[in-house]
Amino acid sequence: MIRPAAALFAAGLLLAAPAARGQATLRITVPEDHPASRTIYVAGSFNGWNPAHPSYALQEQPDGTYAITLPMGTRETIDFKFTVGSWTYSEVDARGSEVGNRTFTVPWTGTAEYTGSVSAWRLLTWPLLGSTASSSVSVMSYDFIIPELWRRRRIFVYLPPDYETSGKNYPVLYALDGEFLFDGTIIPSYGEMNMDEMLDELQSGGDYGVIVVGIDFDPGTRFREYHPWVNNQVGGGEGDEYLAFIANTLNSYVDAHYRTMAGRETTGFLGMSSGGLLATYAALKRPDIFGRVLAFSPSLFFNPEIYDLAYGTPPPDEPVRLGFLSGASETSEWAPPDGIATGQTAMVDTLEAAGYDMSNIRSEIRSPSEHALWFWEDHFEEMYLWLMEGALASATEPVDQPAAAGFDVYPNPGGAVLNVRVGAPNPRSSAEVYDLLGRRVPAEPLRPGDNSLDTGRLPTGLYVIRVGTETRTWVKS
Repeated sequence: MIRPAAALFAAGLLLAAPAARGQATLRITVPEDHPASRTIYVAGSFNGWNPAHPSYALQEQPDGTYAITLPMGTRETIDFKFTVGSWTYSEVDARGSEVGNRTFTVPWTGTAEYTGSVSAWRLLTWPLLGSTASSSVSVMSYDFIIPELWRRRRIFVYLPPDYETSGKNYPVLYALDGEFLFDGTIIPSYGEMNMDEMLDELQSGGDYGVIVVGIDFDPGTRFREYHPWVNNQVGGGEGDEYLAFIANTLNSYVDAHYRTMAGRETTGFLGMSSGGLLATYAALKRPDIFGRVLAFSPSLFFNPEIYDLAYGTPPPDEPVRLGFLSGASETSEWAPPDGIATGQTAMVDTLEAAGYDMSNIRSEIRSPSEHALWFWEDHFEEMYLWLMEGALASATEPVDQPAAAGFDVYPNPGGAVLNVRVGAPNPRSSAEVYDLLGRRVPAEPLRPGDNSLDTGRLPTGLYVIRVGTETRTWVKS
């Protein structure tokens, strides 16, 4: 029997208990090529449109969809979009065009589920509907790790039309700004250089052929990676690490997975604008890797320190074939009033004063001009043919480089056993092995001298070996 007071108290509890709040789950399917390592977020009116709020990350479900249950306080009509960590990598339609906000009404009580699909991610999904790339172009990796900077990047590869049937080995050209090289649908407002179509046609006319490795840029880090020194206007300072990535990590991977002519005489580098600055830097700092370099419209004004580097760097024993191109009246948003050509001419004069072999340096200043893809496209074929002139005749076997002071890995490429030679004693050192997704494989203590790691169960591919703060790349073949 319930006493009256107790009954009244119980009734009060019932009256005070709030109705069950409404709650919504958002569920989506994603493009088939979505990189598994990239987190998907929802940004909307309920979280200040933050494209990477950690509390609004979707989780992969057993059925392959991605879902998130929103906090209880989220109700009524909401607007939202999905991203891969920034607005740079937000959802777009199958042609790469902007899509409108999604809308859903969250009930005041009970639960509800929104279901939808993402056709493509801006700058990540490829190919888009209407892609203009030729059949010679493919994606080498959607999420290649940059161990020197612990970032990831999509890498395109162009293979000559006869690659599958010829059995030949080919020179390699590493080209920055991969989004602009082959496909005008990636960033429609800029277009493309049509490099694939030009190279296809050249080979059909008798050119030997070349492998082009197109490295995407990230709009949030492009200036930092392409500028060796910090620029107060736009940033910089990571050029050494990014160049090391291309020269060591990426170059090793490409040589291990494609039929390349390994060696400096058949390895080239191409950059445009700020990429032209890094290309010039590559010619000065890594002539051991890049024997052929093209710098289109190099934005040398961002880092005037490069002139001192050029004057103070002795010419390499084996000359670099270095081609410059800019427009007579070409300028850009940050360029000085006298334009880009003045800086190019000053660099060529500096190299001559420093004693460089000018027979291997070419400087072209052309009209009409614009700091744009069409200008570089117009002159690419001519500059490419000059760049590769004599490459096959002068190709030599690669020369082993001396081991770094800290540690070395061998044999490289290797197999079931990885040997790590440690220099200075450090009883606390350990070897960490990472795959291209950044996942650590084994970690073993090291002793000074030679150490052997069991890598028999690792699949073939490229790995990054880290000891302390130093890294090396190793290929299991």
